Amino acid sequence: MFARLSDASRTFKCDDGASLTVLAIAGGKGGSGKTTTAYWLGRALARMGPTLVVDTDVDAPDLHALAGAEPADATLAALGTDHEQSLDLAVTPAPAAPRVGLIDAPPPGTPVTRALERVAEIDSPVVLDTPAGAGPDVVDPLRAAGRCLLVTTATERSVRDTIKTAATARAVGTEPLGVVVTRADDAPAGIERALSAAVLGTVPRVDCPRSDDRVGRCYREVASHVAAIVEQ
Repeated sequence: MFARLSDASRTFKCDDGASLTVLAIAGGKGGSGKTTTAYWLGRALARMGPTLVVDTDVDAPDLHALAGAEPADATLAALGTDHEQSLDLAVTPAPAAPRVGLIDAPPPGTPVTRALERVAEIDSPVVLDTPAGAGPDVVDPLRAAGRCLLVTTATERSVRDTIKTAATARAVGTEPLGVVVTRADDAPAGIERALSAAVLGTVPRVDCPRSDDRVGRCYREVASHVAAIVEQ
């Protein structure tokens, strides 16, 4: 389902011909909905073609658990090898969205630079679920992406932490294309100015974000905004 490009590229073509970039989902605080955003945005993009969602959070990998999927035989680290089948071994289809492929994070301390370079060569939409915060472990995933999408709750602390993450992204040349505010019906006043990024959507607090279609509808709208921004 996922093919490699003939040369390294940070762009891909969806079934309808639209061009997008490898997109990192970044946030300053754990538990803000970063993984939920990566998963649902992957599902929304999969309406246009096969999409890959990659867990790069080596300290708190939870993408597969959120998606209700069993981990594959290999992790992201396998893509750092030259084994031709490493991508197939590392990808697990999401049970609720077969056109979404999931890749699990490797154990802590595993080098992933080469693996992320290979991810950027895949001829499909790629969404990277990055570690929370602005530490060294988030730098490689941010650098591997063409753009990033910020995720924060509406609390002052979460926004403050996400400001630091946004600064880290810009420092490595990955410009935030917008922000998603989770567990909120409305975005807090001043958030766009604080993050220098437009609010692309808000996501309400729900009991089960994996299966609640209200969440899905929100992220489908976010995906539309993402596509429109990248195409400008």
